[in-house]
Amino acid sequence: MQINEDKLLNYVNADIKAAEQFYEAEIQPKLIERYQLYNADPQYYKEKFKKLSSRSNIVMSDIADTIEWAMPSLMRIFFGGRDIVTIQGREAEDEAKAEILQDLINFQIQRQNPGFMIFYKWFKDALIGGLGIVKCYWERDWKTYEKRIVLGFDELQAAQEDPSIEVVSAEDLGNGLFNVHFKVKKITKNQPKIENIPPSEFIFSPDALKLEDSMFVAHRKVVTVDYLKRKEKEGIYKNVDKVIEGAGDDLQYNQTLDYYLKPYKKQEIQNDSPDKARKKVLLYECYTKYDINDDGILEDVIITVANNTILRVQENLYHRPPFFVISPILEPYQIWGKGFADVLKDLQDLKTALVNQIVVNVAMNNDYKFAVNETAVNVSDIVNDKQVIRVKNNGDIRQAIQPLPIQPLAPWSFNFLEYIEEVKQNRSGLTKYTQGLDSRALNHTATGISMIMQASNQRLELIARIFAETGVRDLFRFLVELNQRFIDQQTVIRLLNKPLPIDPADLTGEMDVIVDAGIGVGTKETTIQNMQMLLQLYPTLLQMGIADQENIYNAVKKLIEEMGYKNVDAFIKDPQQAMQGGINGQAGAAGEVNPGIPQGLAS
Repeated sequence: MQINEDKLLNYVNADIKAAEQFYEAEIQPKLIERYQLYNADPQYYKEKFKKLSSRSNIVMSDIADTIEWAMPSLMRIFFGGRDIVTIQGREAEDEAKAEILQDLINFQIQRQNPGFMIFYKWFKDALIGGLGIVKCYWERDWKTYEKRIVLGFDELQAAQEDPSIEVVSAEDLGNGLFNVHFKVKKITKNQPKIENIPPSEFIFSPDALKLEDSMFVAHRKVVTVDYLKRKEKEGIYKNVDKVIEGAGDDLQYNQTLDYYLKPYKKQEIQNDSPDKARKKVLLYECYTKYDINDDGILEDVIITVANNTILRVQENLYHRPPFFVISPILEPYQIWGKGFADVLKDLQDLKTALVNQIVVNVAMNNDYKFAVNETAVNVSDIVNDKQVIRVKNNGDIRQAIQPLPIQPLAPWSFNFLEYIEEVKQNRSGLTKYTQGLDSRALNHTATGISMIMQASNQRLELIARIFAETGVRDLFRFLVELNQRFIDQQTVIRLLNKPLPIDPADLTGEMDVIVDAGIGVGTKETTIQNMQMLLQLYPTLLQMGIADQENIYNAVKKLIEEMGYKNVDAFIKDPQQAMQGGINGQAGAAGEVNPGIPQGLAS
């Protein structure tokens, strides 16, 4: 199918212009203010309180403190156990496949990707700016190995029929033997890739209500000429030389937000390197819907553009933008929401202003001023802080130098500070009890403290549930689809110190992603106590016939996970696996190994 690239480029440029105008007018100013508040930027308060900051420039960091205290609880909710979410098969025959798929995705997130750090940055971006973004896509790399080996006729035929093997030459040695020169194409990487995307690199159409339904979403990033040439060599990009012609020009890229996201980075991109391979280009990877064949139907396409030139046009096999957005405070009809900075901004402003006034008052009272009768004493002696003060005309020193009246600190100042702190705790849900800072809590009953902590945890539980029901659930659904689509050969992963073979047939079926985060989340001690009480009931439940070994195993497994141990199999044995292992042990001696391709080729 012939694509009119000039027409397509006009479409893309119009969408990029609209998305960037919306970003710069609506999103960037709010994000800049939120990151300034989080970083307790002195320049921000210097402009806000011009008169006061000329006398004192102390800045309070309540927003940053609140976020840093919230992060451990959020990370524990998602990473405190073995599974972040639960994958279940919709049909009974899919249950075993769902367990395999869940083990595979756990391995991909925590072993093949730095899952903990990705989620940490994702959540933190969301709490600060109300816009946390991750990108997920599939990576597949190949490497070609050359070998020479002597094979029999049957083995040579098997090699010629294998699509991963290219037979370069086969020299007949007689007696049915051949000296074979071949190339083996081996997959070195076949896995999902998850990465954090800074808000400054993410633009979308202004009319989008949901990310997955947006007509235009783009990842804009600065890349080097070296990056483009490597992609061209791999056969991915075209027209690279045309793009490189303008690589030395100044980049038309508003980096104002980048300056606050990455303080070490200069506000303007340095693009004057004498090495052409280091020169930078602004690249737009656009996930959009266009009618590219004039049939009146929109197609999902990915268009990569740089310097007003199309580098690549491809079908979007994902059928949605591969980005996942979370926000702690949702705006019902917007892709992005609010962060903690929006909730606590006025309180941090008030506290900063009040603390600076208190500091100025204390400083003035401690370094008090004098009223001096210049006709009675030598004023220069006082100004220069001399040890001897000269008195004129036998003046009375007690009458000549009088301290100015001290202005006492308003008694309600500290009460007002306590009020601000109380409002902050009510808004954020983080109290002194949850932070372990209130020593007076030792005098309260255990039940009372438990109720206080559960009430204060509700706000964090809600945030965790919002994260789970939006970006996290969508990400895991996407990972299920990616694995079902792109795992096309048998693979083996090592999970909990034992190999787990996975066949593409093991991943088929209809799957549901069940969210556990934010459901009954309390302290670990409370959960452990509840599980111990439940285990005490099982002897009676077994006698009544309403529980079995599998139920007991699940309860003990949950108890061990709440204790902080992820390798459950090191402590207890799954009754189903134990039963299956016994059957396999009896029949294992009779099993045969499929010869398949000759071992010399496969190794």
